[in-house]
Amino acid sequence: MPESWNEFYRDVDADPVPFLGELTVHKEFLAAILRCRPRTALEVGCGTGRFSVFLSHIGIDVTAIDNDEGVLERAQRISKALHGSVKFAKADAARLPLADDAFDVCFHQGLLEHFSDDQIAAFLREQLRVAKAVVFSVPGRCYPTQEFGNERLLSRRQWLRILSGFNVAKCRSYCRQPVGIFRIRRPVMVLAKIEREENRG
Repeated sequence: MPESWNEFYRDVDADPVPFLGELTVHKEFLAAILRCRPRTALEVGCGTGRFSVFLSHIGIDVTAIDNDEGVLERAQRISKALHGSVKFAKADAARLPLADDAFDVCFHQGLLEHFSDDQIAAFLREQLRVAKAVVFSVPGRCYPTQEFGNERLLSRRQWLRILSGFNVAKCRSYCRQPVGIFRIRRPVMVLAKIEREENRG
């Protein structure tokens, strides 16, 4: 079991084949970001940075943050190798060093499932301060494994309960894969979009 996110990503490089595979698996997540028609975007907890690289390829001004310097260094190398134009910075997701309304959309994949309900709400409030909308994806209840040990694998209904205090524009399951001993295809990811309250209605 890896002891840090930097170690978790140690074997990830700039090979474009897994990059394409990752984009394909999460095409619904990426489509939800693109439907926001953003000119600027912020990725919180950037991991490999490959989603940010893709968005930069299609002309979006992307900033990616993480609180782990090793993760940021790897993501910067991957971005450079894949000809991305992402700006990277070290930052704390709980206290973003950014102005109000700095971005059109904030996004992240595989981040919130590592935190408590109260922490998730605090993170989302902070992200809605700096962006008009937040699009995120998390592994759902049918996801086959806990990859870094502390993920909460929750259903779409459980996520809707966590998000009940927010203006939820979308919350759906996606990415059908064979699951269990009978290999029944079930959605293993949950995708959500939340907007500021003034956008409700």
